[in-house]
Amino acid sequence: PGRAKEAKNRAESGLQSATDKHEHQMALKRATARLKVVENR
Repeated sequence: PGRAKEAKNRAESGLQSATDKHEHQMALKRATARLKVVENR
């Protein structure tokens, strides 16, 4: 049971880091888009 719980925790933390990475990329894209808008004025 302990090993299964450990595997579950590892899977969930992996999922969390993937979500964080995705969020970071989206934030980066928004920031880049905002910069381009400022440059186009």
